[in-house]
Amino acid sequence: MRANGVDVVAVDPLYALSNTELKQRALADLDAAMSTLSASQGIRPEFNLIACRQEHIQALDAFLIDHNTYPDRYIAANLRQEPGLDFASEAAVYSSTQPIRSNANPPDGMITAPKGCHCSIPSLK
Repeated sequence: MRANGVDVVAVDPLYALSNTELKQRALADLDAAMSTLSASQGIRPEFNLIACRQEHIQALDAFLIDHNTYPDRYIAANLRQEPGLDFASEAAVYSSTQPIRSNANPPDGMITAPKGCHCSIPSLK
């Protein structure tokens, strides 16, 4: 997204970890997911687990480079979910850019990222 001119700030308690620790944790999670998928009866026969794993590793490597290059854009914190406080208000606290506006009607159980960002995070309710 940054390559497309989008100014992104990410907030997660895991960003307190070093790149080595983040990579170890992500690879362990990926291995667990791949194990579950390989044992699944519902996976499409043509689905290529090896290619899928490689795509995730490429995404992880790109993330780690960005995390190392722009450490101030990765904030080790929790986004709170409190009455009267929405994602836009919380994100604006951490953003050094213009205020962020959240999408009006996120799906149940999800907090959507600001318009222009194609991510969503699980609700912390």
